[in-house]
Amino acid sequence: KEKIEKWLEESHNFSAKKAKENALRSFGAPGRALAWEHDARFIALQKSAADIVHLASPARKDLIKSLLEADDFRFADFIDALILEFAIDYTLHNKRHFSFWHHMLELRQRVARTNLNPRLKIEYLLTLI
Repeated sequence: KEKIEKWLEESHNFSAKKAKENALRSFGAPGRALAWEHDARFIALQKSAADIVHLASPARKDLIKSLLEADDFRFADFIDALILEFAIDYTLHNKRHFSFWHHMLELRQRVARTNLNPRLKIEYLLTLI
């Protein structure tokens, strides 16, 4: 984490605060630390994942619908964003979703192998939180 912080500050002119924040949320991946600042698609996907996790049920359904209508929606990318969001929740806020992890990781494997209905799977996954 410290190496990524230093790298962000020295090579990419990040403020100390932003470098620390991004390094922590990168989980050791320098490219992800940069993505938090410069990759609009990544940032939007992570914001959607955070919103899905923290919104009340009616608002979730509207957000899921709008996500699925996007031409560039990729279900696997969204599941990856959810996994990262839960890792961040655990690391920064000590929120434990252990029973949920199993379901989410299993779903990620299924998404890689089969063509699942994203809306149904996302709604099911969120009932487990």
